[in-house]
Amino acid sequence: QSAMHGFTRKLLRFRRAHPSLHRSRYLLGIEAPLDLDPDGYTRVAWHGVRPYEPDWSDENQLVCFTLTEAVDDVAIHVMINMAAEARNVTLPEPAIGRVWARAIDTAMDSPNDITAVGEEERYDDERYRLTARSVVVLVSQGTRDFVPGPTGRMLAITPVQVVGPGGSQDD
Repeated sequence: QSAMHGFTRKLLRFRRAHPSLHRSRYLLGIEAPLDLDPDGYTRVAWHGVRPYEPDWSDENQLVCFTLTEAVDDVAIHVMINMAAEARNVTLPEPAIGRVWARAIDTAMDSPNDITAVGEEERYDDERYRLTARSVVVLVSQGTRDFVPGPTGRMLAITPVQVVGPGGSQDD
């Protein structure tokens, strides 16, 4: 089995295990009114080098976004560096009681570039160094027990507080 084949198989399993990656509706931003989509539905938050500060200029070669935690999925944070140089990126705070865990880092050598669903590596640093021309995907881990599989369903769902860009907490 080639490294590319193994990576692709794990990537397909990752997508299948995370309903937030294949929603049938367009995602709303975190600032949209809550009554525009079902409770617990995934939202998207855009970032740049710093959380909640995306750079939409033509010269920018860094795109970061977070798919928020949903009733059927964990939060997923994606960082894409298209530049020829590495970038240091400050991570957004995960929800209270959660931590980030690395699922994918395309700059790492195979087979460490992607982990199996449920075996993500905890990442405790506030910043991530993105290698040139790489993609990194982090998932939140914490008080919800994630059950890998085609449905991506959760067990032991507990309410969480999300810390927004202003540092305020919403139930």
